[in-house]
Amino acid sequence: MLDFRTISLVGSMYKVLAKVLANRIKKKMNSIIGNSQMAFVKGQQILDSFVVAEEIIYAWKKNRVGGLLVKLDFEQAYDSVDHDFLDSIIEDMGFGVKWRKWIKDCISSSLLSVLISGSTTPQFGIEKELRQ
Repeated sequence: MLDFRTISLVGSMYKVLAKVLANRIKKKMNSIIGNSQMAFVKGQQILDSFVVAEEIIYAWKKNRVGGLLVKLDFEQAYDSVDHDFLDSIIEDMGFGVKWRKWIKDCISSSLLSVLISGSTTPQFGIEKELRQ
């Protein structure tokens, strides 16, 4: 049951706003995302991080020095992101009030209901999950 994922059907207004924000932010991505970020960056692949780790280990062995590598895997990380924490991080990155409001509207303004055997549950809001 840990691998259970919901299917989210989002409205077209959300899709339009998300696309506009994504296109505008593309221009600033290099100044926002650090050089060590490997996943979800155009032109890079998540597997690049394994190549970097292998090169580090090779250099340690060649130079006869020790080191420590740590790999962290946050299971279902999107399901545990607190919206207020995300807003504070975005503010620290220099995003203005208007941008933060648009982003917050995209991630937290929707109401959901669950379809069970042809009947829908009462609507409820999202508190920690992010849409993918």
